[in-house]
Amino acid sequence: MKFRAKMTAIFNDIFVNHWVYSSLVSLGTAFAVCWIYDCVNSRSLAPRTMILAYIGATILIDVGIYAGYRTLKDWANPNASNVSAAFFVTKTWQNWSGPSTPFGWFVSEYHPGLKRVERFDGASMVELTNLRPIPMMIASYLIVVQLPSGQWVAVETCRLGSPGNGKTYVGDDPKKVRGIKYQTFDAAIENKSIGPNETIRGWVIFKDWPMGSLRFELRDMTGTLSAEPFSPSIAQDFSPEGGAARPTQPVNAELSDRFEDISGLPLVPTTKPSTESTSKPQ
Repeated sequence: MKFRAKMTAIFNDIFVNHWVYSSLVSLGTAFAVCWIYDCVNSRSLAPRTMILAYIGATILIDVGIYAGYRTLKDWANPNASNVSAAFFVTKTWQNWSGPSTPFGWFVSEYHPGLKRVERFDGASMVELTNLRPIPMMIASYLIVVQLPSGQWVAVETCRLGSPGNGKTYVGDDPKKVRGIKYQTFDAAIENKSIGPNETIRGWVIFKDWPMGSLRFELRDMTGTLSAEPFSPSIAQDFSPEGGAARPTQPVNAELSDRFEDISGLPLVPTTKPSTESTSKPQ
């Protein structure tokens, strides 16, 4: 199937994208070859032979033009063949207390007038760059993790833009927590057409900090699904030499000075991602 798809792309490039130039050059060259043959042999070719000569010369020269076109294109841009990804995703900041240590509290309204609270393990500042030559608008995205069985399942995140209008807090005592306002990745992609080589930034909040092999999957408004490797963690270098290499982009997270009491809200038990999840964005 790969060979068939590759051959289809090659012939599409020859006869669709460059058919005007290749056909004109091929036809002109075929006429020139036949004219030279007539001059050298002092006689004309038979009509059937001439037609076959035109067809054969056109095909051979089309292939030659394609080969030359690809060679010149690769020579002019040697990295073009290596750029196959639709996007590049990385991270610059993280809020994470460590394994088995929840970082904060997520309060949401699961029913009109009824709120509940659940713990979340941490958050990561995600930066996504569009590598396509055309603008891209994200319709949906998922971060998926691979289980020991090989199955890919969705990682649970706290969606602050959901109907519940969730809020995040930090603090060990639920009677005395401080609100933290993240500029989220969801807000960054909302109604956003991401231009070529443009980068957007925003926080993704994880209910359970994902470990292992992860992928960042997204579907654009045309329905195209793309995926790239992903890790929410960044390398922490606390050495004096590494201090000068810290991220310079803004944190985009504001910590409130006011304390609040959320102890009266029902606490949702901590759960891990379901093995029945799928790796495709909904």
